[in-house]
Amino acid sequence: MTVRGYTILSGNSAYKSSIISRDLMPAKIQETWEKMRPENRYGQMTYEERLAFATSDEGKDYLFPLGLTLDGKRYETKASGEAVKAFHEESRAIERTHSPEEAGNIFRTAFLLFVGQVDAATSFAQNCGGGGSAPDPNWGRDQNEDDILWVRRCFRKAREMVTTPVIRWSRRR
Repeated sequence: MTVRGYTILSGNSAYKSSIISRDLMPAKIQETWEKMRPENRYGQMTYEERLAFATSDEGKDYLFPLGLTLDGKRYETKASGEAVKAFHEESRAIERTHSPEEAGNIFRTAFLLFVGQVDAATSFAQNCGGGGSAPDPNWGRDQNEDDILWVRRCFRKAREMVTTPVIRWSRRR
């Protein structure tokens, strides 16, 4: 796409691109747009750059695409920077306490719960050896629940669904 020139109309006034700003000249408009809107570059960023931008003060107001392909089916959503940060923190916490395979299964189940795919989350948890219970039929996001609490609740429920419950026997004296 080549921009050759443009005019901005504001009320009864017309401003030619050549007199607005050097940064908004036709030759530099694409570069200026990318500087002004860093979420436009989100697709070209590495994972670390995406995470840094999503969790920054600047990125918390944007919606970021999240996706997961499971058994040939694609699940996608858009989440706030706060939700992306919460996903990252929760997945790191799970990786410290569970095996890599189990941590991946918990993450996938939590993501499916996050996007509202309760049936898919339940069948996935059962297929990967989960011994926990399925969510209630009324399970879902509360109207006033913020993104961080919703992500954490999804991970808590996913842990219950994927991990086999440990039965502890105790002696009573």
